[in-house]
Amino acid sequence: MKSSPSSDNASAAALLERQNGASAPATRRPLERTVADSGALDQLSAGGWFVASASPGELVEIGAMARSAAEQGLLLRTCQRVEVYGFAADTAEAPLRWHGFDALLHLAEVAAGLHSAVLGERQVLGQVRNALASSPPALRQLVDVALASARELRREERLSGDTGSLLSQGLALAGVEPRGRILVLGGGVLGAAIARAAAALGFDETVIAVRVPSRAPDIAGVRVVPLADVARLEPFAVIAGCAGSGDTAIAFPELPEGEVFLDLATPLNFNTLPASARRITIADLLAGEDPEHAARRGDLRLTLSGILARRLDDAGHTQRSPIGQLRLQVERQRAREAERIRRLHPEIAPDTVDVITHAIVNRLFHNPSQRLKSADDHDFSRRVAALFAVDDGTHS
Repeated sequence: MKSSPSSDNASAAALLERQNGASAPATRRPLERTVADSGALDQLSAGGWFVASASPGELVEIGAMARSAAEQGLLLRTCQRVEVYGFAADTAEAPLRWHGFDALLHLAEVAAGLHSAVLGERQVLGQVRNALASSPPALRQLVDVALASARELRREERLSGDTGSLLSQGLALAGVEPRGRILVLGGGVLGAAIARAAAALGFDETVIAVRVPSRAPDIAGVRVVPLADVARLEPFAVIAGCAGSGDTAIAFPELPEGEVFLDLATPLNFNTLPASARRITIADLLAGEDPEHAARRGDLRLTLSGILARRLDDAGHTQRSPIGQLRLQVERQRAREAERIRRLHPEIAPDTVDVITHAIVNRLFHNPSQRLKSADDHDFSRRVAALFAVDDGTHS
């Protein structure tokens, strides 16, 4: 591929600057002063690439640059973006860049689903959490604050977007009704969500094509066919591409006839289409968002900015007080146990694990911490906090 990912992402960068607020930090600067005592925060930098609707070649190049930039930091990959965060991250080649408070706020916004095509998308919080697992301890402490802020916003604003609503958005943008037959390519998380949405919307027939039919999601009223056989199927009103992830594309040299092609995967599923076909991508959905929804995203970003500033300020006080140290050590233990529960019980939603473990810890330590505060004995409080110290070199 001859073109540079940076130049290929130029229009996408402009779109993200409008959607993500990367070019408008003025609304957040006053809040940044309240957390200026954090030296680590001042050194934080981040860079990002918009990869929704990217080609396989672009993903390969962007992935290589991102891995190189994030050697000592955090590498986040979602269906719409590749981003790196760190204290020494080389983000010069990234078309989008953030620093200090703005970098941490952007990560919180991503985790809250404020930049997802579906506002408040649930899966992205888990993707950020998984990326955090391999990051350095100092960076992890900052990212923990961003994640806690994102979870708080989700709770307060009841944000829990369903990826399946991408289908409704795509149909609305194409100006078509959910009628006739729809083919969904891919049986992963995205494909299953789109197939469920299609069945609920009332298409005459919903067909899902997967590599291994025996592993297809079990969805009432949805017919399963082998992915290799799609070329022999009868025409469809809508074909939704949801197959492939990461840098590996699935090529479809032959497809059944279709009127509307929703190319929702990363990388793009449809390389070439008939001139009469209408293709809609994730980038199209973001660019075509109505002003009311765009304003809603902006309001939520401002709310999240305030939550993050407050939590960073609280964290600063926490690190300076014995009671705060006690709560910090307990939270580290809780986070470790929550991660262990998620590994052992993947059937439990990650957010449910967090809610339950937070509730237990808060109930157990509220009264003891309040009593230590009222005792007004700094030395005694410090000794109690030391009992709960976590050795970062050990693993439970």
